[in-house]
Amino acid sequence: MRRLLIVAPTFPPHPSPATHRARFLARYARVNGWDVEVVSVDPKYYEESLDDELLRLVPSETHITHTPALSPRWTRRLGVGDIGLRAYVPMRRVLRERCRQWRPHALFIPGGPFYTFGLGADMREEFGIPYMLDYTDPWVCPLRPDDDHVWRKAYWARQLALRCEPRAVRHASHILAVSDKTHDGLRERYPDLSDERLSAVPFGFESSDFAALRANPRPNPYWDRHDGKVHLTYVGAMLPHAYDVVRALFSAVLQLRHEAPALYERIELHFFGTTYDPSATAGLVEPVAREMGLAHKVHEHPRRIPYVDALNVLVSADVVLALGSTMHHYTASKIFPCILAERPLLAVFHEKSTVCGIMREVDVGELVTFSDTVGPDARVRDLASALRRLTTPGYDRIRPRLDAIAQFSAAAMSSTIFRLLETLDAPRPSRTPRAVRHGEALNV
Repeated sequence: MRRLLIVAPTFPPHPSPATHRARFLARYARVNGWDVEVVSVDPKYYEESLDDELLRLVPSETHITHTPALSPRWTRRLGVGDIGLRAYVPMRRVLRERCRQWRPHALFIPGGPFYTFGLGADMREEFGIPYMLDYTDPWVCPLRPDDDHVWRKAYWARQLALRCEPRAVRHASHILAVSDKTHDGLRERYPDLSDERLSAVPFGFESSDFAALRANPRPNPYWDRHDGKVHLTYVGAMLPHAYDVVRALFSAVLQLRHEAPALYERIELHFFGTTYDPSATAGLVEPVAREMGLAHKVHEHPRRIPYVDALNVLVSADVVLALGSTMHHYTASKIFPCILAERPLLAVFHEKSTVCGIMREVDVGELVTFSDTVGPDARVRDLASALRRLTTPGYDRIRPRLDAIAQFSAAAMSSTIFRLLETLDAPRPSRTPRAVRHGEALNV
């Protein structure tokens, strides 16, 4: 049986979206002829709230080796919070030991955090082991005008990414992303990078996650489902290029004040996990709501909530919101939980997003699209009409045709990744590790 070593600083119980790809691979490894081990950071070094119920969704037989990391209490004083940087050195020590003892056929490295990508190049140089990178999001992103200055942290983070990424990319045997558009930045920065080394594989959906939730129902602590209100719920980060979509949604709600005042009075909007900051206290959506006169309608929880709690608020919602971005490549893998929640669903996406095809295939909810020439602001009337349909008693377009998108299941996506891993070049014989040559201790 082939051996895969997953290098994931954030792994359950960490709540990061990047953990899901890794746990799906752990779940479906054996049926695809692979044995999997995980190297991750000890959860006591995470800044985020731990999601123990997410950990229970990981197969119990999964072998996980935990490493230490520098404490954020000290590194934050230097402006460093990224766990990939805080754990780089101890993870490298543990990886060298596991590669020498277990001799994996390949490494799989999801990101973010992205600095961990450099560990793949380290292990390839020392042991000849091929590795696959997984870009959940781009590592190098354009800076907003306000951040494009030498005194801004975002500026220096981008400079460091531009310095570190080339080595990781050029040594990688294969590179994944959730959509092909995500690869465009790599193609631009590395013109010699062949398309044969790039694949687009969405996260996929895992029905068993919802089955586990429904088998053990729980109360919703954020609102009373029987309060007579209409609760519209969005779960996910507020992206820089998604504000036009949010403004269009708020404009549609304001339009209902005149067209359907009784419905308007009942509407409440909830936004969860809008920032990536685990200690965030200020939201990103509420300022827009205040500006547009909807502050009394919008309730924002900027910190991420645990994964199973997030699923619970989706199944508790009167209307689930799936809001896209003006960026074409934005595919929103979270569309799948929105669909599996089996609640009235409003999806608002660029017409070129792959989400549009998925929504049409599953044949649920309401899809409102926009384009480069006809922006979200031109779809306000369509959004208001969709909200009226979704909140009509007896709305029944909630049962998805999952058979139509079976190719997007977590099982299918994992099988695709394992087939790609089988094509990677075989590990070369390792050179003698430096620590062994000099008789140094290798214990962590």
